[in-house]
Amino acid sequence: MSIRVTSIVLTLILTGCASGPVPPTGAATTTPSEPTTTPSEPTIPSAPAPQPGEARLTPDLIYDTLVGEIANQRGDSQTAFQHAYRAALQSRNPGMAQRASRLALLSNQHQNTEKALTLWIELEPDSLKAHQIAALLHAKHNADSKTLFHLKRVAELANQQGKFGYLQAAAIAEKSNTPGKALALMQQITAGQQQNPAALYALAVTANHAKRHDIAEQQVRTALNLKPGWPQARLLLARTLILQGNPDAGLNELKAAVADNPSDKKLRTTLARTLLEQNQTEQARAHFIKLHQQSPENADIGYALGVLSTQLKHYDEAKEYFTSLIEHGQKKDDAHYYLGLINEIQEQHDNAISHYQQVSGGGNQIDARIRTARLLTNKGEIKRARELLQRLRLRTPQHQLRINLIEAELLRSTGDFASAMEIYNTALKADPDNLDLLYARGINAADLGAIEQMERDLQRILDKDPNHADALNALGYTLADKTKRLHEAKRYIERALALQPDNPAILDSIGWVEYRMGNVEQARHHLEQAAQQSKDAEIAAHLGEVLWQLGQHREALQIWQEAMQREPRNRFIRPVRKRLTGSEQGRLPQSK
Repeated sequence: MSIRVTSIVLTLILTGCASGPVPPTGAATTTPSEPTTTPSEPTIPSAPAPQPGEARLTPDLIYDTLVGEIANQRGDSQTAFQHAYRAALQSRNPGMAQRASRLALLSNQHQNTEKALTLWIELEPDSLKAHQIAALLHAKHNADSKTLFHLKRVAELANQQGKFGYLQAAAIAEKSNTPGKALALMQQITAGQQQNPAALYALAVTANHAKRHDIAEQQVRTALNLKPGWPQARLLLARTLILQGNPDAGLNELKAAVADNPSDKKLRTTLARTLLEQNQTEQARAHFIKLHQQSPENADIGYALGVLSTQLKHYDEAKEYFTSLIEHGQKKDDAHYYLGLINEIQEQHDNAISHYQQVSGGGNQIDARIRTARLLTNKGEIKRARELLQRLRLRTPQHQLRINLIEAELLRSTGDFASAMEIYNTALKADPDNLDLLYARGINAADLGAIEQMERDLQRILDKDPNHADALNALGYTLADKTKRLHEAKRYIERALALQPDNPAILDSIGWVEYRMGNVEQARHHLEQAAQQSKDAEIAAHLGEVLWQLGQHREALQIWQEAMQREPRNRFIRPVRKRLTGSEQGRLPQSK
C-alpha cells in the first residue's frame, strides 16, 4: 500500500471520514431563551468514548475503512455501510459510527441506521445530533417509546447548550405519521413542566400543528401568565386565535404586541402580513411603511410596498419604490416588470415596453414579453409582436402552447382570422387532443363563418368533457348568433349557466339568445347582469342593441361610447352602432 493511500485511510479514521454529518431536523429559531435543566432521564449504558487517537491502525481497520470509502464512491451503499460499520466497531470512534449512520440513513436502510445510531450513542451518549437523528428515525416509523426517549434527550441536551430544546423536540415530533401522535409525544415530554413557559410554548406549537387550537390557546396563555409580555408567545397566541376562526381577536393581540414593542420587526412584519391576509391592505401598507423606515435597505420590504401601492393605485409612490430598488441593484427584474405594469395602466405604452424589455429573468419574464407583444399589436405593429413571440418560442419551447395561443389571439384582435387558423391547425397537428387549442380553433372558425368546423371542434371537447362550460357556452352562443337553431342554442347555454351561474360571458349569451328569440325584456335583464360584472366590449355592444330596440337610444349611445373609451380598438361596437344608427360615431334617430 502506498504512503498516499495509508494517509487517506488514517485521515478517515481519525476524523470519522470527511463527509459532513446529516443535518438535524429543522427546529424553530425564533424562540426565547429556555431553561438549561430538565427532569433527569435514563441514560444509555456506555463505555467512555475513546479519543480519535486511541484507534489502533490494524490491517482489518484499514481494509474496512478503505473498502467502505471506495464502495461509497461507486454508489454501492450496502457494501459501504457494512465496512464502515465494522470499522466503527473496531475503532470505537464516534466519528466512524456517525459515518456509518449517515451511509445507512442516506440509502434508507432502516435497520442498519438504527444499529449504527445505537453504536454512535453508546460511544457518544451526549451527542445532540445522534439523538436528533434517532428521534426522527423512530418518529417516522411509529416507534413511540424509542421516539419518546430520544426526544427527551434532545430537549435535555439542547437546553443545556442553550438551543431551545423543547422546540427542537417539537419539530422532530411533528415528523411522526399523525399530528395527534406528535401532540401526545409532546404532552409526555412536557409533563411536569407547567411552570416552564418555554415547554408550554413548544406544546402549543405542536397543538396547533395537530389542529387542537383549544389546547394551544390554553398552553400559550399559561406561558404568558408565567412570562407576561413575551413577544413570541403573543405572536403565537395571535396566530392561534386566527386559526380558531377569530381573526379580529388575533389582530387585536398583534396590534397590542406591536404597540408594546414598536421596534420588534418580526412582530410588525407578522402584523402587516396578517392584515394582508384579512384584506386590510391599507393598514398593512402603513405598517410596511414603518418597516421601510426602520430598514430602508431591506429589498423585500421595499418590494412589498411597491406591490401594495400598485394594488391600491398609489402609482406614483409605487414607482418611487421600484425605481429605488433598481438604483440599488435589488430585485431589478421584478421592479422593471411592475414599472411596466404601472405605465401600461397609465397608458404610457412606450415606457411600459421599455421596462418590460428590461426584465431579463425571473418568474415574470415570459409575461413581460407577452405584454410587450400585446402593446405592440395595439400600436399596429403586429409584425414586431409576432417576431418577439417567435424568439420567445425558440428560447422557451416548454411554453410553446401558451405562446401559440397568445399569437393567434393577437391576430384575431386585428381581424386576421385566417392567419390565426393557420397557427391553430399547426399546433393541433402536434397536439390533436388539446382542449384549449380545440376551443380556440372552434371560436376562430365561427368568426370565419365555418360553422361546421366550429361544431366539430366544440363537440370533440364535449365528448371528452360534457361539463365544459366554456365549450357549451361558445357552441350555444354561435348557434344563436349565426344560425336559426335558437332552441338548440338555448339548451347549450342553459347547461353552461347551470354550471357557472355568475359567469358574465354566459349571462351575455343567454341574454343574446333571448333577444334573438324576441324576448327583449328577458334579454335586457341578463345583459344588464353581465354588464355589471364585466366591462367587456361585446357585452356592451349587445346591451346597447337591446336598449336601442327598446327605444332607450341615449342610454345605448352612452354605453357604446364608454366601451369605445375603454377599448378604442375593439371590433364589436362600431359595426352595431353603424348598423343601428347609420353613423360610425352613432347618432339619435330623427324625430318624426
